[in-house]
Amino acid sequence: MHAEVSLGVLSAGSHTLKIGAYNNKKDHYLEATEMIIADLKIATGPPPYWAAAAAPTSVTVRRGAGVGGSDRVTVIWADGDIQKQWLQVTVKANLATLLANPDMFYFGNAVGDSGNSTTDTAVTTMDAMRARLDPHKSLLNPADIENPQDYNRSGVVSTMDEMIARLNNTTMLNDLNLITAP
Repeated sequence: MHAEVSLGVLSAGSHTLKIGAYNNKKDHYLEATEMIIADLKIATGPPPYWAAAAAPTSVTVRRGAGVGGSDRVTVIWADGDIQKQWLQVTVKANLATLLANPDMFYFGNAVGDSGNSTTDTAVTTMDAMRARLDPHKSLLNPADIENPQDYNRSGVVSTMDEMIARLNNTTMLNDLNLITAP
């Protein structure tokens, strides 16, 4: 299974989930099967209070575009639909996915968290300071796509990123709690 996600610490923009490597055992009997959104169960929230996720703005299935000729499913939500919460994705076990058991995985979104701690996702003044001190301030010295302080993924780390961290400050009471997957 291969999943890509751009939830992370993003402050704006559509949030995208790409899932692949399912249904890669097609033969002449199964050639007509393909994954669709009904093969996924998507929920949000803090565990254990999962609720159905907001309806996506787009769902695309690209047959054979995944690893080993598997189907690639791309799910896109509107700006802000999946923020400051967990996303639980379950790929159902059925003929379309060819899974014997459901496959469940999780993604968290903590807007403004630079990943400066392995034990929490609290957004603090440290996250704002890390943005302020980041050297990628211009297009002459751009931030790469994985730069943890480029919270809005603009390609530069600017005062906008510092403000994103400041405006999304959290405490122990309202930060995105880390979870242990079952």
